[in-house]
Amino acid sequence: MTRRHYTHWPLLESPLTAIAVSPSDRQCFFKQFEQWGLDMELPLYLWNAGYKYVQEFRSGKITPTPTAVEDNILGTICNASRDGIFLVEGIVQSVDPLIDLQLRNAHDALTQRDSLTFIVLFDALLDIPMNLYPLIPQLEKPFPSSKELEELVAQFCQEHPFKKESDPLPLLQACTGLPEGEITLVLNRLVGEASTLEEFADSVLEYAKQKLAGKGVRILPPPDVPKAAGLDLLDKDIDKIASLFDPRASSWKLRNPNGGLLWGLPGTGKSLVAKMIAQRIRAKMIAVDFNQLVGSTVSESLQNLKHLLDLADNSGNVVLFLMNLRKTLWGGSLAVVAGRWPR
Repeated sequence: MTRRHYTHWPLLESPLTAIAVSPSDRQCFFKQFEQWGLDMELPLYLWNAGYKYVQEFRSGKITPTPTAVEDNILGTICNASRDGIFLVEGIVQSVDPLIDLQLRNAHDALTQRDSLTFIVLFDALLDIPMNLYPLIPQLEKPFPSSKELEELVAQFCQEHPFKKESDPLPLLQACTGLPEGEITLVLNRLVGEASTLEEFADSVLEYAKQKLAGKGVRILPPPDVPKAAGLDLLDKDIDKIASLFDPRASSWKLRNPNGGLLWGLPGTGKSLVAKMIAQRIRAKMIAVDFNQLVGSTVSESLQNLKHLLDLADNSGNVVLFLMNLRKTLWGGSLAVVAGRWPR
């Protein structure tokens, strides 16, 4: 489902809300809610299963309160009848029947009182049962927009003068699809390993590829040749496609291409062309054998496909190379090159 940006939270006036937040964005998330707490003149509290006591978040520091939590954090908050914003982490990634009932009870308790008590459930993934959708609005802290990403990279380049004169486009493309907090951590971690902005961008892109590989996805290496001989017209088309991936292209009302179909006998260069496109637009290339997505049931197959597309959607510029969609009667094969990138 499509979720609204978490900055809509102050406008919802809902006592119980769920927000999807990447673990690397937790500090940004806490900072925003601390500001909202000051604006609303409400204290900010935090709890997850790693804490025995409810924690108070004040002036950027987390300190324990006397309120102990035995097993039901939602019941503890509701029974305390204390004004405040309570950030509760880690109970909505997998909602079992017991937590389902606790969420219903918490909603009833919060809506039947006059106190200013807000519970914000957050985790990297949300698994809210459909029957609770009306009770619990779902928001998310998404990846940075093109404008926000440009500001992050521009600020970073200003802080490192030896990279200031270079074109930031390669670094912008390498950072696309990473959470805000992760971008900051990765840039600061890798900045000392490269002497030019291009080398630095390659290091960030390699980090993003390794992140995907760690999730069991096959990441194809770059092509071993710079161009495909005899395909001059195709090479020009790839140059045009690459220009549309400039983050500034959207301001010119230009849209990214959605994909392409490569058709031909085995060994005619389908994989090579896909690799060339991925390299030219500085995208991660995910190769998937379509037969491996087919499960024992239709539901399982659809779930496998959804997982693949969700992974690609959350990974920045990606080229999906779907192989073996169909074997033709004469022994040829079809391959689809599908681009997935943030809108």
